Amino acid sequence: NVPLSACPQFKGRIKIFNLAAASFYALSDLSGVGGMRHEHIRAAPSWHRGPARNDTVLVNTASEDGINGMDVSRVLCFFSFQHSRETLLCALIHWFKLIANEPNPDTGMWMVKPSFHADSSRELSIIHIDTII
Repeated sequence: NVPLSACPQFKGRIKIFNLAAASFYALSDLSGVGGMRHEHIRAAPSWHRGPARNDTVLVNTASEDGINGMDVSRVLCFFSFQHSRETLLCALIHWFKLIANEPNPDTGMWMVKPSFHADSSRELSIIHIDTII
């Protein structure tokens, strides 16, 4: 975590995106061309003229407290900007925290809930999209 006061000032343009495309090789699902899969991660303020759609993702944090080095978050916004002639692709995320230290014994799934600070504000971060699993 970097305090805001330690960050450089930015006065350029920021481009906002409502989705990101992910392509990956899935060993467990060979139904595609050689196991290649394509998914979309959505962060749309309105989905088909209805409520917002903000997909949940796993983020590689190398955390010992997470799920095999990953933590759960919800994507609120994708954006990009140029800094020092390099385009940076980022996401604004809302972190989730584990309810227990192990998966649910009945379902085998991890249970999570949105994470909030002591003042009830959401625990948000800006991450590079390459950290999304």
